[in-house]
Amino acid sequence: MVHSASKTVLLSGCEKLLVRLTLKDSDRLLQYLSLMQKWNRTHNLTALPNLDEMIIKHLLDSLSIESFLPSGSVLDIGSGAGLPGIPLAVVRPNQQFTLVDASFKRVAFLREVKRRLKLTNIDVIHARVEQLPSQAFDAITSRAFSSLPEMLDVTKHLLSSKGLWMAMKGQNPVSELSNLKGEFLVEAVDVLDVPGLEAERHLVRISKR
Repeated sequence: MVHSASKTVLLSGCEKLLVRLTLKDSDRLLQYLSLMQKWNRTHNLTALPNLDEMIIKHLLDSLSIESFLPSGSVLDIGSGAGLPGIPLAVVRPNQQFTLVDASFKRVAFLREVKRRLKLTNIDVIHARVEQLPSQAFDAITSRAFSSLPEMLDVTKHLLSSKGLWMAMKGQNPVSELSNLKGEFLVEAVDVLDVPGLEAERHLVRISKR
C-alpha cells in the first residue's frame, strides 16, 4: 500500500512541472514503482532505497522532459527499467512509445509493466539498438545511454529527417557536444528543474542537418 505522503510528492511534483496527471495516472506510476521494487530483489533495476527517492529521481526526473517532447512516435533507447519511456507513456496515452534494451531480464520486466499497467501505447523490443532495422521515429529519448557522439552514430538510421534526439544528462556535456559531427545540429541545451532534486539535470535536443 502506497503511503498518501508519497502520492503527494508525486502530485505536487507534477504540478510544478506543469504535467497533467490524473488520479489514474498517479496510481499507475506508483504501481510501476512498486513493481520495480519487487523485481529489484532479483533484477537490479534501481539503486534507490526508498519510494520517495524513486518518485523524485525516476518519475519526476523522467517527466521533466514531457513539455519538450514532440508529438509522434518515440523510441526510448537503453530503456533499462523503463526510464523515461514508461512515465512518459503513462501521461501521453495517445502517443506511441517503443522501448529497447539489450538485457533480457530488463525487457522481461518492461513487458510485465506493460501487462500489469495495461499500457497499449508501448512496444518492448529486446535488441541492441544498432541492430534495429531502419525506421523513422519522430523522437529518440535516452537517459543513460553512452556518450552523445556514440548515441547519435548508432541511432541515426532510426530518426526521421525532421526528428529530434532528446538526451537526458546530468551536467552540461560541453566536451561531448564539441565532438559531434557536422551532420548533427544542437537545437538546445535545456536546464531541467526537477522538484526535490538538488543535482544538475540537462536535456540536449539535437536534429539532423
